[in-house]
Amino acid sequence: MLKRAGYQTALIGKWGLGGNDSYGIPNRQGFDYLKRENFAQDSLTANALKYVEANQKKPFFVYLSYAAPHVSLQAQESEIEKNNFPEYITQVLTVENYIPAFKPRATRAAMVSYLDNHVGKLLDKLRDLNIDKNTLDIFTSDNGPSFGGGADLAFFEANGPLRGYKRDLYEGRFACQ
Repeated sequence: MLKRAGYQTALIGKWGLGGNDSYGIPNRQGFDYLKRENFAQDSLTANALKYVEANQKKPFFVYLSYAAPHVSLQAQESEIEKNNFPEYITQVLTVENYIPAFKPRATRAAMVSYLDNHVGKLLDKLRDLNIDKNTLDIFTSDNGPSFGGGADLAFFEANGPLRGYKRDLYEGRFACQ
């Protein structure tokens, strides 16, 4: 639909609707540009910034899909050290086949802060190019919070007033009355 309306389209990052040679691959779903060599946030953000810059003079749609915050709980040590939480676990064994997180609270916080920073870089780019007033930004999650990998969801009140977690019927949504 966007292509028929003259938009350039890009998928940068995580895709979960089908692998190679399936109907669900991104290029069969209307995306012209696909960048998936690795899923590191730095690389994804850099590619999104380049794409926006290259397409700033025409209509474009960017589906930028970060894998973080997600399990495994992983972040750069310098980012983890910015968070000084009392940790409930000093040594974590591999949980559900995810790599260990020795500071799960600090690591999850680092992942969220790092994501915020990278989304901010994209919004700054739109402002710098003076196209922010004519751009719709939508930020969303693919599911409710997950306990996977040892995440401490109660500590962060991950659901706020919502109920349900990843793979639950509600997945962090308001319950129907």
